[in-house]
Amino acid sequence: MRIKGYPNWFYTFLMWAVAALFVTGCLLAPTTISIKLEWDVPWRLSSEQHIGMAAAHATLSFLMMGIIGALWSIHMRAGWKRRRNHQTGLSLLIFMMLLGISAIGIYYLGDEQASMYSSVAHMLMGIIVPLFLLTHIVIGCRYQIHH
Repeated sequence: MRIKGYPNWFYTFLMWAVAALFVTGCLLAPTTISIKLEWDVPWRLSSEQHIGMAAAHATLSFLMMGIIGALWSIHMRAGWKRRRNHQTGLSLLIFMMLLGISAIGIYYLGDEQASMYSSVAHMLMGIIVPLFLLTHIVIGCRYQIHH
């Protein structure tokens, strides 16, 4: 699979980045739930593991911002002009922006309750984004097959 206008490796790179973000987020979730919501969880990362995983997740998120910028320059503009796959594409973009904003809230909101709400919103959106991405890809593939 490939995205028109990009090198052959770009789609694979995008999928690996999305998968790595999702996996690191899932690994961070139990510790976040334990700390922010004060719930008992059967397993969580140690403090050292949590710091390393949070650093990996943050690094991957910066990489994803670069990928989104690359997609903006060709893929998003072309799709917008051709009026194709707007709903899922725009939903993805909005959710990615909200993920970035909620991530800032997790780290920089001084109020514990606000930080907790930001964490919960971030985790929920992190679950939803891959579903929107899959829907976006399926719709795009169907369009390519029929045209």
